[in-house]
Amino acid sequence: MASDTNSLRYKVYFSFHKGEDTIRYSFVSHLSASLRRKGLIPSASLFVDNCSNGTRTEKHNFKAFVVVLSEKYVLSSECLDELAEIVDRQRDNQNVVVPVFYSITQSEVMHKSRLDILRDTFPLESNSAERVTRWIGALKKTVESYKPR
Repeated sequence: MASDTNSLRYKVYFSFHKGEDTIRYSFVSHLSASLRRKGLIPSASLFVDNCSNGTRTEKHNFKAFVVVLSEKYVLSSECLDELAEIVDRQRDNQNVVVPVFYSITQSEVMHKSRLDILRDTFPLESNSAERVTRWIGALKKTVESYKPR
């Protein structure tokens, strides 16, 4: 059992929008390589995924989540669903969520997470009010957790 706990300690999951190849092939690959070089994560425990690839990855084995927030990410229902799931896991399991802002600022994310903006972007016929409220809460919690150094 102790070995299970140790093996989970460094599991890292990257969440980002799939339509942005520059994020996947330059930014995320450079960030993950830097984390490996610094010894923060072994290469075997890194999982790079995008939130809108149509598949669902079980996240219970991951202890850290790097969420790359971008313009497309905060306007994607698939990404927002994934973010809400990640934030729920953080609340339940003491996981670490690290927001990274890519070509978008904290204030822009907060502005886009306003209820009126999300209602215009996602008509409520296809997205329940509870779902949109969950997205807003997840975005706010993620953005507020960011502490610049």
